[in-house]
Amino acid sequence: PDERAFVCAPTNIGAADLFARAMSRGLCGALALSKEHMPVDVPRLRAVDMATAQVVFATVAGRASPRLKEQEFSAVFIDEAAHLMEAHAMGLLRPAVATLRMAGDVAQLPAMVSEQTQRIGGGRSLMERLLSLKYEPRALTVQHRMHPEILDFPNRLGYGGRLTTAETRTARALPEGVRPYSVHHVAGRESSVGTSHENVEEAREAVRLARECSAMGLSTVILVPYQGQLRRVLAAGSGIPVSTIDAYQGKESEAVVLSLTRTDMPGFWEDARRLTVALTRAR
Repeated sequence: PDERAFVCAPTNIGAADLFARAMSRGLCGALALSKEHMPVDVPRLRAVDMATAQVVFATVAGRASPRLKEQEFSAVFIDEAAHLMEAHAMGLLRPAVATLRMAGDVAQLPAMVSEQTQRIGGGRSLMERLLSLKYEPRALTVQHRMHPEILDFPNRLGYGGRLTTAETRTARALPEGVRPYSVHHVAGRESSVGTSHENVEEAREAVRLARECSAMGLSTVILVPYQGQLRRVLAAGSGIPVSTIDAYQGKESEAVVLSLTRTDMPGFWEDARRLTVALTRAR
């Protein structure tokens, strides 16, 4: 077909999620991920052949893979575009492309790059460049994910209070005994672990709270800013998923337990965008 669309995200998980969501809505397409990079919960159905599919889902880097590099697409759709280096986005702009649509959030974390790359502006996204040039975006201001109480602080922190909550989300009832948002003080202290950090008392409390949420029937994840704290939480052997905040951007869970880890120095928290990501993952 002459009109074809390439739908992509920076990560394998992001691309697979786009594909799964599209399939659930009846949109047929092909997913160009290798078996070793295929998440276990992705539908295995291949609706059409890769070479003839009108819609192909892949990672941004996958556009240059042997099976896709010679194919042509007239439309390109990029998810998590604010998390993608500008140079990588440029690799998607081929002569056949007539339409480019980017979805992203510049109030959340940018691409992770080295300090040297950051100093020369290499971490900037194409979306950020266009916004700096006064390109007028279409702002999506109605959120469907989280309870209004969860939204309140990050809305003021990163979005100037512009976000509102969809009526369908507001009307959704919480399980009995569940508070939408709470802060727990832990009398713990951070300590260095190599080049990372951990907080033993906080890790213990995070696991306890996560078990409570899980016992209520809520899908739960523990989020941490540091690899050291991630290893400390995993050592508890709770079986509850744990992830760094950066790795969890773009994902969501019914309940999130956030461990801040640091008590003396801000560290990763100097970037307010990381806090915005951390506080907006829970439904």
